[in-house]
Amino acid sequence: MRRFCYHREFWMDFHFWILVLLLAAVALTMRTPISVVSLAYLAFVGILILLQVFQPPVSTRQYPEGSYHFNWTFYRDTRLYIDLFVLAGLLAGPMASSDMVYWVLLGAVVGSIGFVFVVKEKAT
Repeated sequence: MRRFCYHREFWMDFHFWILVLLLAAVALTMRTPISVVSLAYLAFVGILILLQVFQPPVSTRQYPEGSYHFNWTFYRDTRLYIDLFVLAGLLAGPMASSDMVYWVLLGAVVGSIGFVFVVKEKAT
């Protein structure tokens, strides 16, 4: 099991404030009947905020070249925050869920978020 360490300087990290602003903006733009998808989105962003405060230690383990592994420093990747912003726009945006372009864009954004969590080991 992984141990999580309290990050004393979390309030000085701009990634933390980006998540807080994203959470506030999405919470303010939500409609009154909160859907399950919006609630799951808010829970995901809330978990990411908690991971900013209680960070896992960075692994120094060497993986074989070309192997895929979980990226424990995903909270430092700015692509994640851009994808979360685009995802919030797609979930509350003007596009209808019956439109095929909506589902293609949604799949692309969710796939991009997945690629933040799994990385391929490069040669050092």
